[in-house]
Amino acid sequence: MSLKRQSVRFDVRTLALNVPDGWDSGWHAHEWAQLVYAVDGVLSVELADGYYVIPPLRAAWVPMSAEHRTVATGKTKIRTLYLSPSLVRRRGLDHHRVVAVGPLLRELILRTIECQMLRSAVESESRLAEVILDEVGSTRAAPLDLRLPSDARARWIAERVIRSPGCREPLEVLVVGCGASGRTIERVFRRELGMTFGKWRQRARLLHSLRMLAGGATVAECAHGVGYETPSAYILSFKSHLGETPGRFFATDHGFSHSV
Repeated sequence: MSLKRQSVRFDVRTLALNVPDGWDSGWHAHEWAQLVYAVDGVLSVELADGYYVIPPLRAAWVPMSAEHRTVATGKTKIRTLYLSPSLVRRRGLDHHRVVAVGPLLRELILRTIECQMLRSAVESESRLAEVILDEVGSTRAAPLDLRLPSDARARWIAERVIRSPGCREPLEVLVVGCGASGRTIERVFRRELGMTFGKWRQRARLLHSLRMLAGGATVAECAHGVGYETPSAYILSFKSHLGETPGRFFATDHGFSHSV
């Protein structure tokens, strides 16, 4: 009498990687959604329409089938959970987001990594997967994303800023050669991204400075590297935008908020 081997269905699979500075995953996509967590170091998750910077105590939620690329700054411990389509579809988590990793979610991630996978048929493991999704769906981190405009002229300006975050030239100078006036570009940023060019540029500079801090740069070096005249001006902008000073941002759980 032959016995058919019964397949085991999993809600969550895991991957733990310790990678060197500059590690690059290359562009790829997964059929399962991902929760990408940096225990140490800083990750940049690039997408077709922008990118996220993920320092410790934060994670990136990457939806199913989304093309993306992950790059590490500094020696980085990456802990990734892959969540099954059947589990995720019930929650409607189909948008990229940065997730605050507080004490509960951190322990959930690390516990799941120890288990290696969570089986659908095991009640305790199935409940654990549901709690993980509860946390992903209910928390947000400080704004660590930088969307890019789809308008080709505005995109040209945005990419120029990203390449040279320390440049202090005003928009009226930056637009030379892009085929549009400063007023037109300003309208595009407001319409497509919901913020002024100045606010967008400030965020681009601060996110770049997170990578610099992870690479060992001082606050003074970061201030100069991203176009601030003084370290105090940089610290003030950092705290206003991200909720903490540069030092505390990397060392505490502050800067998180739960969505209502």
